[in-house]
Amino acid sequence: MKKGYLILLLLLVSAALIFGGGAKPTPKEVIKLKVSHMWPAGSRWETDVLGPALEDMKKATKGAIGYTFYPVGTLNAPADAYDATARGICDVTFITTTFNPGRFPLTDIFGLPLNWPKSALQPIVGKPVFDQFLYKEYPDVKPLAILPTSFFYLYTTKKVRTLEDMKGLKIRSAGGIGTNVIKALGAEAVFMALPDAYLAMQTGVVDGLITGSDAGVSFKLQEVTKWGVIHNLGSIPIGLLMNKNTWAKIPDQYKDAVAKIGWGEGFYHTKMIDDTRKNDIQTMTAGGANAYYLPPEEVARWEAVLKPMLRNWIADLEAKGLPAKAVAAAYKQSCLANGVPWPYD
Repeated sequence: MKKGYLILLLLLVSAALIFGGGAKPTPKEVIKLKVSHMWPAGSRWETDVLGPALEDMKKATKGAIGYTFYPVGTLNAPADAYDATARGICDVTFITTTFNPGRFPLTDIFGLPLNWPKSALQPIVGKPVFDQFLYKEYPDVKPLAILPTSFFYLYTTKKVRTLEDMKGLKIRSAGGIGTNVIKALGAEAVFMALPDAYLAMQTGVVDGLITGSDAGVSFKLQEVTKWGVIHNLGSIPIGLLMNKNTWAKIPDQYKDAVAKIGWGEGFYHTKMIDDTRKNDIQTMTAGGANAYYLPPEEVARWEAVLKPMLRNWIADLEAKGLPAKAVAAAYKQSCLANGVPWPYD
């Protein structure tokens, strides 16, 4: 009799475990993504931008897709981001497209100086242009997102107040339209990756750079900057790329969550910029830089020399058989539809 009760008890326990009476097992992490980026370890780019986007993915996949950061070029130099992703050196990488001059020519339009009401509009405005045109420039990888981002200010070791002060200065450029901005203002553009800018300013290789306030603080440029012109001199195209083989290995039920990493990064990035811009400028000034806001009459002069840039960019790329006019029209339409002024002819 006791034996019968014991058998019955075992059957009931087994049934409870099989049909959900027991604790549900923690899902096994089936894929861990190697995520490469150029930012310092533990910087806000990990904690406030890339990290939250990847954590959203991890949560949506119930832990089935994880990640490990490889910061500051551990796996690849910033300029090698595209090729490193295509070859599988990393699974996902942060890319600044202008670090490869001429390779993503249509994407360069995201570097145009625009009077953004807020950074958070940048991924919203950029996505339709990416979806319609720009994804075609990345055939060897799975592009998760490419978008305009940041407001570029001028940081220098020499005093700049007018256009005349720019003449002859050597200014670090991230490439793309940013190079045209520097040249239009009368300075000499010196192409280099952002992690090299600190030493270049410290040693006088360059007299300054244009970059976002968030990037300036991330790389401690306040330590080598004496003067800052707080006027928007453009943006920079950035994004996330994924290796095609890695993408193919992602189970179908998780692909949507993984695909959202790029635009999630864009959301968290622009939110971070809007939330911290004022403090970043204060950090730069506390570090010894003098922040200067151009008066209206000088703003008009600077913008007048920048205005022909889009027309010249279109003409140059159309001559090479690229649909620059259509891309510019799509970008203009998306800007105006989202309340971003369009200052170009």
